[in-house]
Amino acid sequence: MKRIFTALLLLTLCAAVMGFGQTTWQFVKVFPDTNISFNTGIHGLTVDPDGKVWVQAYGTTGKIFNGVDSSNVREIFVFNPDGSQAAFSRFKTVTIGSTTDTLFNSNRGMRADADGNVVFASFDVYYKVNYKTGAGIAKVAPVAGQTLTAPAFTAANEMFSGFVIPGNPMKIFDGTFTELGTAITSLSGYSRSFDVSADGNDIYWGGYTLGKIYVYHSDIGTLGTYTV
Repeated sequence: MKRIFTALLLLTLCAAVMGFGQTTWQFVKVFPDTNISFNTGIHGLTVDPDGKVWVQAYGTTGKIFNGVDSSNVREIFVFNPDGSQAAFSRFKTVTIGSTTDTLFNSNRGMRADADGNVVFASFDVYYKVNYKTGAGIAKVAPVAGQTLTAPAFTAANEMFSGFVIPGNPMKIFDGTFTELGTAITSLSGYSRSFDVSADGNDIYWGGYTLGKIYVYHSDIGTLGTYTV
């Protein structure tokens, strides 16, 4: 009976592997459509809980007029699942409280947080906006004047900051962007992307000039000290 069970198990596994190997992806369409061109390259993309696709280009995508003259801006585009633009797309400014910032700096990446709200990097500032309305919620500059990557989030909505240039600290913020502490005092290598585990115990630092991924671990997550 044991041999029969083993044989059946092997046959089942082989069938599963063969089925997986035969799975193919087929091109469906250009999204959102062929009339929109991000000629400086897409530098950030995420999907919110409603299935809307958020996109930011690296360079200039439009202009804003202040009543006297115009200046270049890097807009945030938001597309519905069918490819049409959301009602609040494409926005050029973000208002936090009584302050309105124009999005003129280079875009550096974006990601939806644990609540589904979208956080995007504009040079050295992270902006959090409501994924349903596009309204500003909060902003923070982890290190003034230092280029950011897209952030990373735990399941508790703690945000970790990443930087393109080495030597900067990786800081941790809560859902309101209040600073909680420093996870890594000095990041190694140039980077464009990283991630953290849902429990916050592990940081996966993708330093592209390092040729490898550094894994930092803390047994008690964001409350502890991270070591490689």
